Amino acid sequence: MDNPEGLNGGQVSNYNEAYLKMLRIHHSQEVINNLRTNMLFFDEEKSKYNFECIISELQNVLMETYGKMNDVDRKVADGWKEDMTVLLEDKPIFNFRQSLTYSGSKTIRYFSKTNWTTVRKKIFKMENFARACLEKYGYGAPNKEGQEDWE
Repeated sequence: MDNPEGLNGGQVSNYNEAYLKMLRIHHSQEVINNLRTNMLFFDEEKSKYNFECIISELQNVLMETYGKMNDVDRKVADGWKEDMTVLLEDKPIFNFRQSLTYSGSKTIRYFSKTNWTTVRKKIFKMENFARACLEKYGYGAPNKEGQEDWE
């Protein structure tokens, strides 16, 4: 290789990732919106409940805006991942127990409405924070205020 500094002689790339970043954000928002219709559905293909997929997609949205966040918002975003992990471990939506029957044993799934209410409220708060960050850091739709070219 004649050019050890890179293919373009070490020059800075003019490539702009903004379009791809917006596509990733759009995709995550689309997934969130589609899964919200039945957050308790278990997706066999992903081996996860929809609410778990929503949390993952919200984390993706936050990470896409992370580079532009101020220190305060970064700290909040960092906290969401830990908070949601601990919450799901401490407040499981479904509990499973083995039950003995005449024909053997079977697994019974128990739903915790109290835990689900707690988790669902946290998901909505996380989503509100993610949406606020999209707007705050310029990833949302333009506002009419201050837009000279708005028609």
